[in-house]
Amino acid sequence: MAQTLNFSNLVLGDTVPFLLDSVADLEGNTVRTLNTYTVFFALKRTPLETDANGLANFASPANITISADRATWEVPAATTANMKAGRPYYYDVQLKDSDARIFTVQTGVLTFSDQVVIRTS
Repeated sequence: MAQTLNFSNLVLGDTVPFLLDSVADLEGNTVRTLNTYTVFFALKRTPLETDANGLANFASPANITISADRATWEVPAATTANMKAGRPYYYDVQLKDSDARIFTVQTGVLTFSDQVVIRTS
């Protein structure tokens, strides 16, 4: 079963970091070798939006860094700057194993607030 995490104190135009460091397999055992999986992240306006039309689609190793038991990635400020305050955005994180089996390990909703001060550097 996927873990659900909702984030509501995010600010438009900010970089949003993600960390995946604790994943359980179907037996409830912690998977400690994420580097044996391909990790995928998708961020969309609606849960049914196609991947091609989504706001962000990342995969390891190109956009997601994995070191043994931890995966990290960021949604860039340029992406969040184009979102709307108060609107929910949906994401999920999936793992694909060497047998091409897909496991959704995290889902959630991101909600952003308007910036008060806008910094570009």
